[in-house]
Amino acid sequence: MKTTKRIAALLLPAALALAARPAAALSVSSVSLAVSPAASKGPCPVEFTFKGKVMLNGRGNFTYKWERGDGAIDSTAPHTGTYDGVNPAIVETTWTLGAAMPLFHPYDPAKSTQTLHILTPSNVSKTARFHLDCGGGNPTGGNPAGGNPNGPPTARCDGKPDLVPLLHTPMDATVGVKNIGTGVAGPSVLMIKCMKEGHTGPGGGCVDVPASLITPPFFAAPGALGVRVPELYCGKEFVATMPWWANLAWPKGTYVFTATADATNVVAESNEGNNTATSTLVH
Repeated sequence: MKTTKRIAALLLPAALALAARPAAALSVSSVSLAVSPAASKGPCPVEFTFKGKVMLNGRGNFTYKWERGDGAIDSTAPHTGTYDGVNPAIVETTWTLGAAMPLFHPYDPAKSTQTLHILTPSNVSKTARFHLDCGGGNPTGGNPAGGNPNGPPTARCDGKPDLVPLLHTPMDATVGVKNIGTGVAGPSVLMIKCMKEGHTGPGGGCVDVPASLITPPFFAAPGALGVRVPELYCGKEFVATMPWWANLAWPKGTYVFTATADATNVVAESNEGNNTATSTLVH
């Protein structure tokens, strides 16, 4: 009996110490990210698929978010994934880029990234890069050989111009105008309006951009955002990027953007019926 009590007295402190010892903390042991296609020359738009593989040092959950190179906000983050202790957990997202007409030639390499950012149980990021060239003219309408930044035209340009707006779907920071006609288009204005689906109050229900952030070629207009577009030769494009876009906090909902080329109707075009394009943004 005394021996039994002595053994119990020896084992009890050890058992208590074992019970009090915390389990090993979870951490990320491996992250990989691949993009398909890794490069595309169109036709545009192109859907890029990003597939990540995540492993932890033990079975458990992790949280993560996606970070696009153009600064778009992953409004549904954080997401939750589960590692079963054996097989890598697969996470996936897509990004569609490029208007129906060739806007990117190429898409900005600095923005051509998607990052898988693991938030918990440890902070780890992995970035995948891609290349997109829709095969159109230079994004800003420039001429690689130098000279006039708008040209000169590569073919006869003595007919009538035809201006069409360029938007991405989903909507992002880049807007533009292309002259698909056969004549030079003088300076014009691109007007962009936003409306939130289901909005019933005053205005469009979209995020207001502080006036202090709106700089040329953009300008504020009643209920819209204007863009001053320079003269465009045949086949040339003018593209502008909204530098404030990445900092806008969009409430949950669906937003419809309408862009109108030559909104002030100062350019005599061969086709006046294709001056409007729409895009959406879902948060």
